[in-house]
Amino acid sequence: MALLPKALRTRLARTTRLVVGPVGLGFGQDTLKRWAAEQGRTVAYDPSLLPEGPSLLVCLRRSELHRLPPLWTPENALFLEEADTRYTPDDWRQAMPDATPAFLESSYHACDGWPEGLRLALAARSTTLPLHRHPAVASYLERLLPQDDRRDALRRVAAAPLVLDELQDFLGVSVDQVATLFDQGYLYPQGPGLALPRLLRRYLARPPDSERARWLAAHYNERRLYAEALESLADAQLWEAYLERLAESYDPQAGEMALRRHLRDMPPGLHAHPAHRYLVGLLERLHGRLEQAQAHYLASRKGASGELRARIDNARGVTYAIQGKLDQALQALNAAARGARTPRLRGEALYNRAGVLVQQQRHADAEEHLKAAVALFRESAEHVREARTLQLLALSYHQRGLLKEARRGYENVLELLGMLGQPTALIRMNLAEVLLLLGEADASRAQLDQAALSAGENPRARAYVQINRALWYLTQGQAEAATPLLQAVLSRDDAEAFLKAEAQLVQARLLRSSGRPDQGLAHARAAGPLGLRAALEEALCLGEGLDAVIATARQQEARFELTTALLHRGRPEDLREALELIRTHEYRLLLDDPQHVPRLAAVAQQEGLPLDLFPLRMSVFGPFRVKFLGSTLALAAFPTRKSAALLVHLALAGQPLPREVLAEALWGEAGNPLHSLQTALYHLSRSLNAQVVASRRGSLELLYPVVLDYRSFERAVGDALHAPWPVRTEAVREALALAQGEPFLEFPEWFEEERRRAETLKITLLRRLVELEAPQPHKAAEALEVLLKADPYDLDARRTLIGIYAALGQADLARREEERLRLLEQELQP
Repeated sequence: MALLPKALRTRLARTTRLVVGPVGLGFGQDTLKRWAAEQGRTVAYDPSLLPEGPSLLVCLRRSELHRLPPLWTPENALFLEEADTRYTPDDWRQAMPDATPAFLESSYHACDGWPEGLRLALAARSTTLPLHRHPAVASYLERLLPQDDRRDALRRVAAAPLVLDELQDFLGVSVDQVATLFDQGYLYPQGPGLALPRLLRRYLARPPDSERARWLAAHYNERRLYAEALESLADAQLWEAYLERLAESYDPQAGEMALRRHLRDMPPGLHAHPAHRYLVGLLERLHGRLEQAQAHYLASRKGASGELRARIDNARGVTYAIQGKLDQALQALNAAARGARTPRLRGEALYNRAGVLVQQQRHADAEEHLKAAVALFRESAEHVREARTLQLLALSYHQRGLLKEARRGYENVLELLGMLGQPTALIRMNLAEVLLLLGEADASRAQLDQAALSAGENPRARAYVQINRALWYLTQGQAEAATPLLQAVLSRDDAEAFLKAEAQLVQARLLRSSGRPDQGLAHARAAGPLGLRAALEEALCLGEGLDAVIATARQQEARFELTTALLHRGRPEDLREALELIRTHEYRLLLDDPQHVPRLAAVAQQEGLPLDLFPLRMSVFGPFRVKFLGSTLALAAFPTRKSAALLVHLALAGQPLPREVLAEALWGEAGNPLHSLQTALYHLSRSLNAQVVASRRGSLELLYPVVLDYRSFERAVGDALHAPWPVRTEAVREALALAQGEPFLEFPEWFEEERRRAETLKITLLRRLVELEAPQPHKAAEALEVLLKADPYDLDARRTLIGIYAALGQADLARREEERLRLLEQELQP
């Protein structure tokens, strides 16, 4: 069986008819050929002579790919890059199960996952020499190299871990030489430049000059290519400079093994160097030995100054915070921020200080620190750290119930992560929850769908998607869809504690909302790691204990949990405070609860407050629906169709209407139309559980604001027809989406003028969509088919559709439409 990287095997298992292998020298071409043979694929070497069936294309030059026929695009072929065939450390270990850990680590580092290097490591696994000096390896590498002037160019570029455009003069190679080496696969793309396979580079490279190595490292460092800077210094054995650069650039998030590898070759004489003591302290911290870490930090601090001293203070502060010594952590981090000479380090210290302040419930101070850190990271172009800080700032807003601020923060993080090509699943889930609490269920669902795509095969991210989908279903009254999602997470043995706690919390809420609070109580208690949120759910399941929850929520400035608890406690002063919080922070999800929202609306009326939080949402496209005060009513919920029609008349008018006009329009045949009108008003109040119509000076008007899909459609049509070109097609489609179903379907005897206008506007939109989609025949045909369903007598549109079908080679469809056109023309003849 062909030994391919695990991630690549997964991609190839669901691949298309054509796979295009990488060109880079030794990047798995032979292994891919064995895979192709196992799969019954044909191996081709000429892009212009590809066979009909499944195939693998292997080119010797990148320029040969330009001859690939146009029908092969990234959508219907798999184009592999060198990075796709590189082995991970896990792949490397699985390929050599009997090798010693030391050899596995050293050989992987020497080859950097290069597929051809694995073959050489397998052949020389017992060596104690550096792999590129093993005779068999050196002999093989020599055979890979050209013996003409390209060899000299390769030796020159081997002096640099990464070939950047601006380094070509420094290395003594021309643009054409680099282009040739890249075309022929000796160099491959890596980050912002080109590289030789590391094993081959070390075989070719001459002993580097110290000054040139320092210059090269400084240049890489300016470009934030820290790994390349360290490699340049290590090549020249400039270990003291290496240590100082490593202390400056090492990120603890890279992990313990990465740091051990960096320190492995350090000469013993440098072990007392302050930078080395600091890095050993980091290693101790990563290993969980916090007291030993602090001892190393204090020892290293005595001999350190400037930026290194500030970095040591930053590490001390982080370790104190982990130990729960928050006051000492703040002091150390404050010293780090004061002593930092670079924006990046000062930003790190402020970021870490903010984390400690959050633990102390000093959210406002923490947010000021985070804002300052964002500015510093932006100034130093540390975009990943900027995104991480924006994320923590948004999360702080989220936890404090400042949802509008959290939304802007998460959206900024998504934009930045998208620019950086970083994963976005977890951010999208946080944003989805914020949008859900703000009452934007459709936007929330869209973010969850995108989060699911971004999660990929990541089990943790996929589990969080399931939990958030369950919450979405629960809030939309679809508890039956939420249950299996939660059970899938709760049944996992490998799920982390906080992840399971989130699932337990949603499960508790599901059981309580379905009338089983006693069963929900155990799940609420199991969600204990979530703190206040779990305590709130436990109190709601018990039906007691809200006083303590409210006090804690005030202390922690947790506004959303405070609002929820106040609503459930339900005292008059609680409802007034809850209403003000909902209005200020737009907690519209809480206005979907029929248990609370009628009382809130009553408070608003009593206090003379605007009623904009309690709109009458009416749908007249398709079946009639009214959503009001947390309840959704169909036409059958109204005693008579005329009482519902009265509501529609008032909604369409948007202003007071005389009682006589309404009575005559709906009950003109009755003996006493005004009495029938009064009866209908009584029925409306009963059906909607509130007085929604006011009578003033002989006229009637709605007390509550109205959101009517017909009016929304009219506005969307106007916006779509005048939208700027880049968004016009999408605007037209969004407007059409508002007009699903026949207008005023359940009121056929009324609203004839509005019905005709809706149909006219819809046809206008469909014709505009046909024009916009004209450059794409398939989409244009789809738009024409919809248009002809709405207006079968549009003969010009039918003729256009016939022409598109003929151009697409769909003769049967073209003949069908020609026959329909002929019959319609006969029907329309005078």
